[in-house]
Amino acid sequence: EADVSGVAETIVLCVQPGSGDSLQFMKAGIMEIPDIAVVTKADMGQAARQALSDLKGALSLSASTSSTIPQHAVSSQTGEGIANLMTACDAHLHASSPEERTGNRSKQAADWLRGVIAADFGAQGCAVLRGQLDLNSGDGPFGHAHKLRARLKIVDTEAI
Repeated sequence: EADVSGVAETIVLCVQPGSGDSLQFMKAGIMEIPDIAVVTKADMGQAARQALSDLKGALSLSASTSSTIPQHAVSSQTGEGIANLMTACDAHLHASSPEERTGNRSKQAADWLRGVIAADFGAQGCAVLRGQLDLNSGDGPFGHAHKLRARLKIVDTEAI
C-alpha cells in the first residue's frame, strides 16, 4: 500500500468504522504516508466517532504528522463531510506551486524507472545505465524503460 506515494499527488487514507485498523496502521508505519485521513461511513454513529477518535490517536503518535494531516468523517449515504474532504484535497493540491508538483512528478517517474531497471537487471543493470536513468522534464518513464530494457538485453548478449 505504501507504493501509492510514488504515483499520487494527494494520498487519502480511508478507515472503516469497526475495523480496528488504527492499531494495525500504527504497526505498519502507514500513518507516515497520508496527506488526509478519512473515516468512511460517518452515518454509523458511535462506531464512526470511535474510529475517528482512534485515527486521531494513531496520527498523534507520529511526530511528523500529528498536527498537519486533516482528519474527516464522511458518509456517501448522507453526504456528510464530502465537501470538507474536497476542500482538504484542493488545499493540499494548491499548497505547492505548479513547479513543485511538476518536480515531484518528475522525481516519481525517475524513481519508478530506477526501480523497474533494478528489479529487472539488479544493481549491475543500474550501473551499466548510470547516466541514462535520468529523465528529461516531460519524459514519461514507460517508453524510456522499454528502450533501456532493450539496451540491457543487447549489452548482456554481447557480453556472452
